[in-house]
This record gives sequence, C-alpha cells and structure tokens, in this order.
Amino acid sequence: MSEPKKEKESVEVTKSGIQFTRAEDFIVDYANHTLLESSNWDLRITFGHLDQSLGPNNVVQTTAVTIPWAQAKVLHYFLTLHLIGHEGEYGRLIIPPGIINEFPKDAPLEVNKEAFQKAAKFAEEFMAENREAKPRK
Repeated sequence: MSEPKKEKESVEVTKSGIQFTRAEDFIVDYANHTLLESSNWDLRITFGHLDQSLGPNNVVQTTAVTIPWAQAKVLHYFLTLHLIGHEGEYGRLIIPPGIINEFPKDAPLEVNKEAFQKAAKFAEEFMAENREAKPRK
C-alpha cells in the first residue's frame, strides 16, 4: 500500500459560505477497515487497511480520528444520504458474508434496555435488506 499523500494547501468556499483551508500536513489516505471505540464524550474511528502480505487477516491501522457525539450523528445523516445516492445511481451495495457479526440476543447488563431494543430493530432491518451479509457460523 502506498504512503499517504500530502496535498498542497488549498482554499475552497462552499455554497454554504464555509471556507475550507487544508493544513500543511493534510493527507489523503485509503482505508477498507474501520474500528469504532466509544466513550461518554466522543467516538474514535480508527482507519486501516487489510494487508494480506502480513497474514490472512491482518489490518494495518493508519489513522484515528475522534469526534464528539453530535458530530457522529451529523456524520450518520450525511453518510446515509450519500449511500442512498450511490445506490440510487449504481444499484444496491453487496456486503460480503462475515463482515458483520451476529447481533446479540440479550442486552448486556450495563446497556440501556430501550436503546438495545432500538439497536436490535435497526440490526434486524439492516440484515433483512442485506441478506447476503448474514454472519458466518
């Protein structure tokens, strides 16, 4: 896998009037794996890529970004819109089997029961729409 590319500083003004300026050390990288770690304060997303030259199931982690929960919710909104647009243009994305683990049947003791039921319903609906993603036994 190639090294992350450093891009030159650029300024872009969007329709919303927000000005984006890239830092000197801004990089563009590739990831085909993400690991999510949550706390009461925020969500850390660690990005990496599968490197089979190191073993059959070896992920090289390259970058971690921590965002507050409100930003995670906004990210969820915009990711969903982008997925809807992409699938509308190119067809439904196929999730290979074994990528998503089976959702637990019972809530862990420390988890809010109502939140668990909502998550279970979401997981069930997702798997119904993406039957090929069924976890491997």
